[in-house]
Amino acid sequence: MAYFVVSEALTNVVKHARATRADVTVDRIGETLLVVVEDDGAGGADPAAAGGTGLAGLAKRVASVDGAFSFRSPPRADRHHRGAAVRAVIAEDSVLLRIGVVKVLEAAGFEVCAQVADAEGLLAAVEEHRPDIAVVDVRMPPGFTDEGVRAALVIRHQYPRTAVLLLSQYVEERYAADLLATNTSGVGYLLKQRVADVEEFTEAVRRVAAAAPRSTRRSSRSCWCAGTAIRSTG
Repeated sequence: MAYFVVSEALTNVVKHARATRADVTVDRIGETLLVVVEDDGAGGADPAAAGGTGLAGLAKRVASVDGAFSFRSPPRADRHHRGAAVRAVIAEDSVLLRIGVVKVLEAAGFEVCAQVADAEGLLAAVEEHRPDIAVVDVRMPPGFTDEGVRAALVIRHQYPRTAVLLLSQYVEERYAADLLATNTSGVGYLLKQRVADVEEFTEAVRRVAAAAPRSTRRSSRSCWCAGTAIRSTG
């Protein structure tokens, strides 16, 4: 059954998702076999629309062996039809600037997964969403010194597929040097005043995100468990 689920899920990806990649993870948790299939396609799939075939058919087959099937496929904002939108997490303690950055990116077709006000929230959001890029204020609570930079260094070390764009009120070369010393790909530094130039800002975010080692954008996620019901999250 596991082989059939993976085969059928990948067939759906090829036929319908407009994806550039797909990942299959198989794990055993006690007596439970957990199979997760993910892709970076356009999203928006509706299992109910299949009329008993495709994803809906998969769910029925899994249920026939007392397994549990879950499915998540949020639509992606993609104005240019070139795959899934770039996924971003925003970390900025100024509420007005944070809202402004979110609105600008969403209007440009980005998907903002989360917006946070401090470094702790940033690291939690990156862990949860694994975005393509984190847009990070250099100075954040509680000390308003280099919290954003230190969080960015952690991200580049633990999540190398997530790019980082630092925003700063002033030119602070040592912060940029710290990041570039660890990895020169998928790293950017921009003055906050440049955010007002919407076209330049959004293009900078795209360039930095594209320079990361490999995209982790995910659209569809289907999960099959045999033996007990486990709800897929992520």
